[in-house]
Amino acid sequence: MKARFGEEAPFLLAQLRTFDAGSTGQDPERILAALAVVGADQNVPAALELARIDWRDLLVSAGLAGEDWRAVLNEMLGPAG
Repeated sequence: MKARFGEEAPFLLAQLRTFDAGSTGQDPERILAALAVVGADQNVPAALELARIDWRDLLVSAGLAGEDWRAVLNEMLGPAG
């Protein structure tokens, strides 16, 4: 994270830790992945703000709103290993 965000990395990690992904009722992996996708595309504070306003909009923005979100995420990340 530091390579991507430099000196801002500790602040952004602290912000991510304040968001309770489990509070959405969704798989926390899904929410955290959406934060990572949107955060990389826009910026982490904007992704967190979107998640706090309406986590469903975050999932849509990340392309992870459908039931096939795991397959979509795997496609984004490429093959494991």
